[in-house]
Amino acid sequence: MPIGTTRGKIIPKSYFGMHVNNALPQAKHPYNGVECPLFTDIGYGTIRFWDAYVVHRLLNPSNGVYDWTAMDYRVAAAEAAGLDIIYTFGAMPDWATTAPGPYPNYNPNPPTQMIYLTTFVTQLVTRYAGRIKYYETWNEVDSSGSWVGTVAQMVAQGQAIYPAVKAADPNAIVLSPDTISWGSLNNLIGMAYLDTYLQSASAYCDAIAVHLYTDPSQPETYYTLCRAYQNLAQKYNKTSVICTETGVLTYYSSSGVLKDPKANGAGDIMPEQQGASWTTRMLLMGWLGGLDCLCYYLLDNTNTVMAINFTDYSPSGAVASARYEPMQAYKYVATLLTGGTLSNFKQKGYQCEADFSTKDGKFGKVVWCLDYKTVTYDLTGNASAYTCVGTPVAIVNNYTLTNTPVFIFKR
Repeated sequence: MPIGTTRGKIIPKSYFGMHVNNALPQAKHPYNGVECPLFTDIGYGTIRFWDAYVVHRLLNPSNGVYDWTAMDYRVAAAEAAGLDIIYTFGAMPDWATTAPGPYPNYNPNPPTQMIYLTTFVTQLVTRYAGRIKYYETWNEVDSSGSWVGTVAQMVAQGQAIYPAVKAADPNAIVLSPDTISWGSLNNLIGMAYLDTYLQSASAYCDAIAVHLYTDPSQPETYYTLCRAYQNLAQKYNKTSVICTETGVLTYYSSSGVLKDPKANGAGDIMPEQQGASWTTRMLLMGWLGGLDCLCYYLLDNTNTVMAINFTDYSPSGAVASARYEPMQAYKYVATLLTGGTLSNFKQKGYQCEADFSTKDGKFGKVVWCLDYKTVTYDLTGNASAYTCVGTPVAIVNNYTLTNTPVFIFKR
């Protein structure tokens, strides 16, 4: 089956991925022993361990010394919830690298000896054999915050990690190192890096990993980006592309252009409605574009630069219900489409649509407009319609369609 034919296939729960970084045992929690729940009721089926206090340098603080407490806890919690797990290698301990790391939880430098890395890989994969589905070779190798070595050095690491993983757990799936793509096909530096890497190391991964951030483009750019990565995967005979990280920047200017709050002060927080719209459209575009999994970064957001808060979890321990619209949207879409299908994406002018079916045999169409545009849409003749947060929509012949996706159920 050609790559990219996820369009029209049954959508597994595992397509819906998430980061929940603060789900830690109280004794290991960085915020006064306050634990964040996994919020699995929103419908995701895959969890990625990154920025989650279980990176190499924290699990292996000195040569030959390991502290598996947090990792044991996270694996057990994810396993109990029936989640697929992605573990990402990276952030080596200072003692094993060419220079100290500039950040508390990160060290982007390569190891001084490859055995420091492969020993850790063997120890970790052996301990969790059969319990972790994916091992990602490295995080954001095209970003100096995660990697300052050369492509050749990353190739060498990939060539060392792959056999170490397979020796300890032959059924584990090894993902390529991921790279970042921002906004459009005109800014695919990450894809170029990954292409160069795969020229030498395609035999040392089972599938391709990527980070897709569409800002400041609209989420429909996802479709084009996903198709571009599908073509890259096909070039190297890989049958799966997994987006191990995506999200939405939380701040944007009065003109609607997303911006970094670090550079612009407090800024304007993206309204919940638009956050719900973008979350929904990214989930739709990812599947339609051929991804096998899309991991949203992140659910318990304490970093306002990176993503919309799904909850108001905070260091003070306040944990919200699912009242926030982005979280409602994620839950509605994941619940509706798991076990169903999504196909036939079309864009005509400002209007976008796709066909869907549900696991209980219902059929319909999801429709929406690009941001800041509207069209009049005739809903008559249909059984029912709901917004992406599950709010009923009146069946009228002059509904004003906005960037909020509407799921229309046929009679």
